[in-house]
Amino acid sequence: MTQVLLYAHLPGVAILDILTILQVGFSLLGILTSVGLLRLRERARIAAIFLSTVPVLVVVFGLFLFVATNQPHGPASIAAGLGIVMYGAFLAILLPVSIWWLVVLTRDEARSHFH
Repeated sequence: MTQVLLYAHLPGVAILDILTILQVGFSLLGILTSVGLLRLRERARIAAIFLSTVPVLVVVFGLFLFVATNQPHGPASIAAGLGIVMYGAFLAILLPVSIWWLVVLTRDEARSHFH
């Protein structure tokens, strides 16, 4: 147990550990969802709808954080500006794809195929 909590006093490392666990968890959920979609399972359709909305919400939250913490001058300002541009580009890519998945998976035709 002490080995797991070795870096608990460093908040940056703890946040990275939590983010890594979340990424692995969402990756496993994505793999299971894809298998379920191939087998036309209703739970997989719902999970795919969930997985199509979560990345957009995370990017919007990150974009909000970069805008809220933007410094007026210095290196922090450059980093925040780059983060705003990157998260804006991610949002421009993810939003249409997520909307497409929502439209496709919530149609009556698609619902009737899943059991």
